[in-house]
Amino acid sequence: MEDIISNDEQNGIKFVWNVLPSSRADATKIVVPVGFHYNPIIKNENLSLLEYEPLKCRCGSIISPLFNYSTRSKVWECPFCHTRNSFPKAYSEYISDENLPAELFKQNNTVEYKLNTKQANPPIFIFLIDIAIDEDELNQLKESIQEIISNLPQDCQIGIITYGRMCNVIELGSTDFPISYALNGEKSYKSFEIQELLGLLVRNNNSQSGGTFVNINHRPKFVMPVSEVSFFVNSFLDDLQPEGWSKEPETRDSNCVGLAINTAVSILEAYGNNECSRIEVFMGGPGTIGEGKIVGTDLKETIRNYIDFEKKNPNTKYYKPACTFYEQIAQRAVMSGIVIDIYSCCLNQVGLYEMRTMSSRTGGYIIFTDSFSTMIFKDSFRKIFSLDDNGYLKMNFKAKLHFNCTNNYKVSGALGHLFSLKKKTLLSSDLVVGEGNTVEWALGGINPSSTYTFFLDSNDQVKENIKTVIIQLLTTYVAGDRSWRLRVSTISRRISNPLETQNALNEIGNSFDQEAAAVLIGRLCVDNNFKGEDSKESLKWIDKTLIHLMSKFAKYTKDNPNSFSLTSKFELFPQFMFYLRRSSFIQSFNESPDESTYYKYLLLAESVQNCTIMIQPLLFEYTAENPNPIPVYLDLNSLRNNCVLLLDTFFHVVVWHGTDVMKWREEGYQNQEGYDNIKQMLDDPQDYAETILNERLPTPRFVSCDSGSGQERLLKCTVNPSSDSKKKHSEEGFFSDDVDLKVFMDSLRKLSVSS
Repeated sequence: MEDIISNDEQNGIKFVWNVLPSSRADATKIVVPVGFHYNPIIKNENLSLLEYEPLKCRCGSIISPLFNYSTRSKVWECPFCHTRNSFPKAYSEYISDENLPAELFKQNNTVEYKLNTKQANPPIFIFLIDIAIDEDELNQLKESIQEIISNLPQDCQIGIITYGRMCNVIELGSTDFPISYALNGEKSYKSFEIQELLGLLVRNNNSQSGGTFVNINHRPKFVMPVSEVSFFVNSFLDDLQPEGWSKEPETRDSNCVGLAINTAVSILEAYGNNECSRIEVFMGGPGTIGEGKIVGTDLKETIRNYIDFEKKNPNTKYYKPACTFYEQIAQRAVMSGIVIDIYSCCLNQVGLYEMRTMSSRTGGYIIFTDSFSTMIFKDSFRKIFSLDDNGYLKMNFKAKLHFNCTNNYKVSGALGHLFSLKKKTLLSSDLVVGEGNTVEWALGGINPSSTYTFFLDSNDQVKENIKTVIIQLLTTYVAGDRSWRLRVSTISRRISNPLETQNALNEIGNSFDQEAAAVLIGRLCVDNNFKGEDSKESLKWIDKTLIHLMSKFAKYTKDNPNSFSLTSKFELFPQFMFYLRRSSFIQSFNESPDESTYYKYLLLAESVQNCTIMIQPLLFEYTAENPNPIPVYLDLNSLRNNCVLLLDTFFHVVVWHGTDVMKWREEGYQNQEGYDNIKQMLDDPQDYAETILNERLPTPRFVSCDSGSGQERLLKCTVNPSSDSKKKHSEEGFFSDDVDLKVFMDSLRKLSVSS
């Protein structure tokens, strides 16, 4: 069992319960929902890449070492539809117990096929440039775009749209001077109207909603290969200036970002054929005019905040129309295979709270920072468009996932950056969680850290005493080299006996994965919050879940808190819940809706390991006695004068220096002979931080600070405010109302053992 779990984890599969309950009633008894996390294209050096077509059953499943097969009679049986299939001649002539095809090797329960399907066409990229920003910001943005275009494969196609008060679609390749098609930013346009105005569609007689697309040879050239237009685009960007419209005092710049995105999607729909494509939306301010705006142009009207929603203030009137507009854009993008990336580079909010569905539905990135000049933007942008050793982009397109399962279990739904394709079958549970009522999802622009959470439901209508469930996940996508790939993961898990005895309860308890459970609960809270649930309700649900789980699986004597103890399978789970309760995923104090949305967006996107860091950050200590990194408690007590600390919250990387270390550094001990340990203590955290910054996407914010500095708050607000340290730090001007972990655990013990 341990070998199977270890192999599955290498292939991006992590179950909350590695032994599954035998009924829906038993699933209720174990408190934490039954589910698993799946990272479809995780990097795995041991993965077999098979360059031939897979062996399929008529139900669509693909042969796996977990299926029953006979090398003697040359047949294999599908566990899902129970069809007995004969091996084709290419297999049957050579197959034997000693000579198995690669897809039947015991360790190959996950394999990838490079399909013989015709290669996808070169991808299309449309860059949406905000010109309602100041000149310095625009210059930084132009410089980054020019750098990316210069590194793109020459057959990739690109397009340029600028927006401010007007939306300007640039016709590429004009020899004498740039030609642009201007759309009124304050006007609403339907997709076919935009296509008609741009000369991409001719209205049929008596047609009110569509027409015939113009022959590709006669269309205006809004997207063209880099090889043909790189000089033109660079010249155009060199000459591009901020929008020159005059504006009234005390007003915001006019910004029609909603129309710009609608126009880009309409162009890609007109070019048709579901080509691989991405829309890069660069935002230096909020949408203020037209569809999708989140605030008006009058500065007296503030941008909506959480307190405005609580008080139902008038400035929240844009929220629902904007959400509806962007959700419609997202659905159109999914159907056309378009990925939408959003770069929010502004000190103020730009509307991520309303716009998030465009990226989450299509599998795009959201980058959140203060300016186009920051390394967070520049490095993240470079990483998204980075190339592999063969000169191909490290990005994938048009991913789709299909779920199959033996009939003793069903799928309730999934969470993550995906979109239900509404393919409902007998395997779709009536208990819906997240994107449910389907066995197929569009994943869009999948990447190696994209992870999805699937929720399972026992099928109580099946009366046979089946002790194993087999699940197969089929992920098709277009890889960076433009080949079509199929990643096949087949999973097997044992089903427990009915939870009527302590032995059965112990068996399922010993299969618990506390990291997977913490991430699942965090994602459920975020999903409910996006659907409008109040954070107080999320807190109540977390507390209730934790108390019931501890009551069920802890060892204790009733009404005796001192007897309370946890096995190694559960001992970290209360800590995870403690830090989850204090995190930005639940609390919104001192955060804007956009900032909070960014954090929650990444929790729904990243791998279990990264999400665990988001929930409970990592803290490492470096000292002169031991300059190598040592993991320490995430606690105020760890802030000692003679050490350097490195905090990794996934979003921030903070290097903190104690007061003694500050003195040593200022006196230059690190540059003197015999003090190599102090030099190493100062240099190693910086080197490790740089490694994190280089590898992680989005690039986190890096802060190097000293004890007593203003930036120290990033560390102090993250660690556990232990009671014995509160007095010392309150004398230094640090106060916290948060309950510390010890008080939290004492309360948990009392409530868990209470009769």
